Amino acid sequence: MSWKLSPASADGKYTLAQVLAAWKNDAWHSDPTNMDPLVFIISAFRNRQRLMDYIFQGRTMVAIKRGNRWALVPEDCSARVEILAKRHLLGK
Repeated sequence: MSWKLSPASADGKYTLAQVLAAWKNDAWHSDPTNMDPLVFIISAFRNRQRLMDYIFQGRTMVAIKRGNRWALVPEDCSARVEILAKRHLLGK
């Protein structure tokens, strides 16, 4: 994923330096009372990374594509998971 960052946000609320500093500040975005939209963006990226780390815990995964639908399943998945993946790919 690539981002093209401007020197400041469109609304002028943040400078690029402030965004980068906030991204690295665990205390700032871990504060449960902080309702800044940037906190939600940072949390989403970190949650995505945690999910990907969990999914790829040394297991070989197979990506299957049909049209614009994708299914990501473990290579050694159960028959039930395989059936669910096929249903997803068929749009059922």
